[in-house]
Amino acid sequence: MPVHLQSKDISHQGFPSVDWLELDTPENMVVREKSGIRVPICLKSKLADGTLLTDRVNARVHMVIREVVYYSRYRSSDCRVDSGVVQRKMAQRLVNLASWMVERGLYDFGDLSMTHITKFLDDAAKGYESLINSPRRVFEYLKAMSEANKSLDGMTFPDVRKSVFGNRLAMPRAKSIFDEVKEHCKIRPISEYEFKQPPLDRGEAAHYSTVRAVHLLYILRDHLSSCLTFDPFPDGLPANVKTNGRPGHTPTIPEVAGLHLLQSAIHWVVEIGPKLIALYRVMTKESKFQGQPENKRRIIEDFNAKYSSKIGFRLSRDRTSEAGHIYCVDAIKRYLPNACFIVAGILSARRRIELLTLRTDAIRGSRQSGFWMECYIAKTKRKRELVPVPEVVVSAIRLMRRFGTYVRKSPNKFIFAVRTVIHGTFRDDRVGKLDQCMDDFAKITGNPYVSGSKGWQPWHYTAHQLRKLFAILYVWRYDAGDLSSLSYHLRHFSIEMTLTYVRDREMIRLLGGEMYRLAARKTQAMLDGTLHPAGIFGKKLLRMVERLRPSIRLASDADVERQLTELLRDADIAVKANPWGYCACKAVPSNLRRAACQQKDCRTGRLGVDGRPDHTGSDEVRCSGCLFFFTDETRRAHWHSAEKELQESLRKPIKLAPLLRERMQKHLNKMNTFSSNAFA
Repeated sequence: MPVHLQSKDISHQGFPSVDWLELDTPENMVVREKSGIRVPICLKSKLADGTLLTDRVNARVHMVIREVVYYSRYRSSDCRVDSGVVQRKMAQRLVNLASWMVERGLYDFGDLSMTHITKFLDDAAKGYESLINSPRRVFEYLKAMSEANKSLDGMTFPDVRKSVFGNRLAMPRAKSIFDEVKEHCKIRPISEYEFKQPPLDRGEAAHYSTVRAVHLLYILRDHLSSCLTFDPFPDGLPANVKTNGRPGHTPTIPEVAGLHLLQSAIHWVVEIGPKLIALYRVMTKESKFQGQPENKRRIIEDFNAKYSSKIGFRLSRDRTSEAGHIYCVDAIKRYLPNACFIVAGILSARRRIELLTLRTDAIRGSRQSGFWMECYIAKTKRKRELVPVPEVVVSAIRLMRRFGTYVRKSPNKFIFAVRTVIHGTFRDDRVGKLDQCMDDFAKITGNPYVSGSKGWQPWHYTAHQLRKLFAILYVWRYDAGDLSSLSYHLRHFSIEMTLTYVRDREMIRLLGGEMYRLAARKTQAMLDGTLHPAGIFGKKLLRMVERLRPSIRLASDADVERQLTELLRDADIAVKANPWGYCACKAVPSNLRRAACQQKDCRTGRLGVDGRPDHTGSDEVRCSGCLFFFTDETRRAHWHSAEKELQESLRKPIKLAPLLRERMQKHLNKMNTFSSNAFA
């Protein structure tokens, strides 16, 4: 709600009188520093669509920017802006946001969604010119001038800049395009010029002011006439700046490194964690052990003799760099909570702040009914909700609850609270640094190196990468995964935000490789005779397997899978799993024209983000007659369950339209025929 003030207190166009505001007009504001220096703030700025900020069409955003300038420094505000220079910088960043908005048909800050904020910050990370799209606009202006038969030889960049942008700001990227186009037009027409955006990246320091300005639209919501309705940075400003203040966005964990990290963390949660907590209880149980190092040494030696071969390392009483040894205190107080954090982060897909605010009573349900985890949903819902989790996440949370009871020994309700020492006294810090020592955990568990800009190097892990890794595991390793379900589980504002995950270049590359590996595993099972495919493409695969058999060298299973993957990649054969089988249709017109789910009589047919058919637009019967479909014994339960469900629907004492009943009966007959042949 905007603040309503008495008219007798109002001056300077509706704001309460303050000593630091010397001038307040729609076009200009002048604020005074504590040193007495006057800082002018010009609001008559030209936006990306050619209008001025002070024009009537932009009245709402114009008013909000003036309100932010005032209330960010007003005595009742809690955002701690006490400098006129900072006020001017905040205003400039919000003008940039307004310019970005009007180019997309948005004229009110209240209309912004989290998707808009993310895209804006991605552009802002590349600099001011990316926000106003200056290179493209200069090129379009020069193209229009050339098509109007006006010579480009006599044009100068300052003249073009004034005509297009109406300011004198330095625009090196736009100038580089201007120079390239002029040189090109000396020998060739402008129609043959291929426009490419010149690269430019921005550092964290420059990006911080943009992030802070956007955050003010939420912090000052009680004072603004229009504001953000959600907190855009629940994880804090520094986390966003580190992500967006450098080229690109949250990188995708390489599959080999990510799966190794998850496997190691699960091993710690299931096998090592309970033993370490039991060890800690023994070491601290009786006061006679305290002050007697030989007793602790004996306990640790007994532990190593009993468990070292099972857990894969030995504990040491003192810090050591000896290979295969881990300092016992680090193992218990650092790596164990971190393993639980990794398991919960990957397999629940929760944000960092959502994990760090998990409570001791977060788990609901049972093995029979399924397990659910209660957590705070940041950004979108902004309330506590239940999300489904596998049993290993339940084990991690219960282990952290025991950790709080026996190791941390504090009544803190947040399970990931870390006990810290401040000024000689113990305090609980629920934010902690669990997500900041993932690199250390990866190192001691032997996480494989990945190829980077400096050769083979360890991967740098962050909490949000765990959430992104879940998208890979869900969509491609779980057969029933689809984007709408994923979007809901991640609690995104819209499916557009989810698409930014799965359209990432790194992820597409990883997912493409997984499809080839899935085809290789199926082919290997056919070679071994343990799998008998059904369907038109299944018969084609069997024939191909017989042709491949002489070219496969006798080796280990892993080596055979690698050889098959290479052969299938050369033949461009990849398969995509769905609940009732596998689809081998490629994202090429010749395949899509023949795919059963892409025919004109299939009104529900759709394509996935990878260009291949999406199974949500098809069904079992339609796929069973497709040239690119096959299934095997792993889908037997689904087919029998679908048949049983359809039979029960036909037996129900409800009056069905004759045509509908006839169609359902035909559907059932086709399913019975196919499944009886496939799973005979």
